[in-house]
Amino acid sequence: NSVTLARSGWFGTSARGSALWSGDIFSDWATLRASVMTNLGAQLSGIGWGASDVGGYRLWDIHAMPPGELVLRWFQFGLTCPLLRQHGHRPETVPWAYGPVFGPLITDVIRLRASLRHTYLRPTHDRLADEGRPINRPVWWDFPDDAEAWTDAVAHTQYMF
Repeated sequence: NSVTLARSGWFGTSARGSALWSGDIFSDWATLRASVMTNLGAQLSGIGWGASDVGGYRLWDIHAMPPGELVLRWFQFGLTCPLLRQHGHRPETVPWAYGPVFGPLITDVIRLRASLRHTYLRPTHDRLADEGRPINRPVWWDFPDDAEAWTDAVAHTQYMF
């Protein structure tokens, strides 16, 4: 079996062993927020396997490091994504490069993801394959009768995992 990691897709992409990633994106808060919505949109479109470059791909200054808190929050988002993938054009990508405060916190997120591999992630991925149920879903997917789930305040800031 093989998987293709693609920047773009088409109808039926997911049936052909492709995973979608959002391309080389900026390392900033606005792009992190957009990545959440991009991830949900892809999964609702039937592309169940996706990821973004955790931490973003680059800053305007390609020799700079993104802020540690931004990378931590991106790892926390990535923990819930079908694929957790860190990649970027920056001096360092290892967790400890983000200092004594953020390095251990990022490592904790990676360990948490690994601990969920068999107990939660595998059954969730199996449900995606068997039923087409997205791993990340808008709140209204699980709570269609809750009027608040349909509001922009919820739809743009929360999702199910």
